[in-house]
Amino acid sequence: MNSIEQVEHDLSSFLQTWSFPDIVEKRADERMTREDMNHRLVRRIHGDALFRREFLAHPRFVFAIAVEQSLGIDKYAFVKNIERVEVLQETSRQLYLVLPACHRGCRREEVCEAPAEAVAGSCHVCGITFPRAAESSCSEQRPSSGTGAVSRREIEEQMTKRAGFDASFREALLTRPAEAYPAFARELCGGHVPQYLETVEDIRVLEEDVDEIYFRLPIRA
Repeated sequence: MNSIEQVEHDLSSFLQTWSFPDIVEKRADERMTREDMNHRLVRRIHGDALFRREFLAHPRFVFAIAVEQSLGIDKYAFVKNIERVEVLQETSRQLYLVLPACHRGCRREEVCEAPAEAVAGSCHVCGITFPRAAESSCSEQRPSSGTGAVSRREIEEQMTKRAGFDASFREALLTRPAEAYPAFARELCGGHVPQYLETVEDIRVLEEDVDEIYFRLPIRA
């Protein structure tokens, strides 16, 4: 049995004992991105201790099931291409930002990349929106309300989007996250430090590859 056959066999065996038929609660008319899926997985993990144990013990297989339910990508195709799913558990003092890669599961036929000339659209697996080169500027960032009331999710969506087309910003996030991340967040919050960063001492930015995925598990709000 080769490695692909083995992982298919392992997933089939896992499914025989799987007892959570609907883990993302997607509506029939709903189109989800990977970010939407991650958000619902986090909510389920925090609200269901048994599911949390299953997820932490078998993140690759559980993630494959979630990908099929939310993004329509076959779970067996997923595990053939993704060799590792690593869970990053945050604390009040440490947070992670994940810069996703395209994992070759898009419903579009084109390969999702992020060159400057990329057409507008988004990778259905990554959830990254790629703007046209003419639109790729800091002016795309969400205008600040001046109150600091921008959520972490909104900040990181904008941060990830910019990293997709701005190579120098991406490099700064990867090499100097303790400087680049808070500076970007303050800019979106009108110069204020967002509340969720007030206790953070360590910021780590990780870049995915085509055969691995990082799943960030924040602390319960």
